[in-house]
Amino acid sequence: MGSAHEFERFYAAAREGDPAARAWLVKRFDPELERWIHRKAGRDVRRWNEIGDLRNDVWATFLERLPTYPPDLTEGELKGYLFQLADWRIADAVGKEGRQIGESKASAGEPLAPMPSTGEVTKADDWRNAEEAISRLPPDLAAVVRARLLEGRSTAEVARELGIAIPTVKQRLARAESLLERILKRRGRGDAGG
Repeated sequence: MGSAHEFERFYAAAREGDPAARAWLVKRFDPELERWIHRKAGRDVRRWNEIGDLRNDVWATFLERLPTYPPDLTEGELKGYLFQLADWRIADAVGKEGRQIGESKASAGEPLAPMPSTGEVTKADDWRNAEEAISRLPPDLAAVVRARLLEGRSTAEVARELGIAIPTVKQRLARAESLLERILKRRGRGDAGG
């Protein structure tokens, strides 16, 4: 697989835009991404979208955002970003095909996890800011966000753990996204209230 030092070297070069280093990242992590998508996508998504199209979309988004990711990102964290992007693309594909009904009709949307910061802000600051925003959510929504996005549990695991239906998990994530957007906009304007 290669050493951690090898990963660090290629990752740093890829962040700077080196095409060969970016190709190395794709070659190194694409098999794991493909397995993730196959495992997560159910038969319906595989029928509607070619797995390759989903993978390409995930890689395009990841590589576009790569310069904004932390310079000290680990292999595990990189996979976390890839897998989360894949989950969002799968949820988007399911939503576009109208397969979700009832509470689960809400799309998973874009990232609730913090986007990586640039400049002097550290990963610890990103997570502290995310946790501060999440703490302003109603407890039922905060529990789902923490379990699903911060702890990386599957939707089914979150549903089992919290004793709720899978569609309810999806619906709460969508409601949480909307509330978090408002919270973060207010914080960006300097409003004190939550």
